[in-house]
Amino acid sequence: MLDFTIVPPFAAAILTGALWTIIIAASAAVISFAGGVLIALATLYAPRIAQYPVRFVSWVLMGTPLLLQLYFIYYGLSQIGVNIPAIWTGIIGLGLHFAIYNDEITILPDAAQSVLAKTGHRNTVHWLMTSVPMLLTV
Repeated sequence: MLDFTIVPPFAAAILTGALWTIIIAASAAVISFAGGVLIALATLYAPRIAQYPVRFVSWVLMGTPLLLQLYFIYYGLSQIGVNIPAIWTGIIGLGLHFAIYNDEITILPDAAQSVLAKTGHRNTVHWLMTSVPMLLTV
């Protein structure tokens, strides 16, 4: 049986940790959504010479684990003189990591639009009804 009598003395620390977790997650979500849209616009509409570096960076970030990226931002950048506080490392690292995945989801509605066009739903409202929920579920 679990003994929760040890929890009340640490309730303030637990609630502070929960608050910081919510702040970091919400901040990273805003960065990842905005970054994903910007990256998607760059991969879809930028000239080819600008698309290749964006796609390469996306490929690198998708191929490395999140923890390795956080280590690089916190410890690696400090080796060249860029010292980022731990909380900003978490926010920036999580935001960039998931912006790459949001980029892929943002591009996905093009496929959904072609499917809707093939099924006879050429109305923009139908397209928005499929793409917006896909973006918001991330």
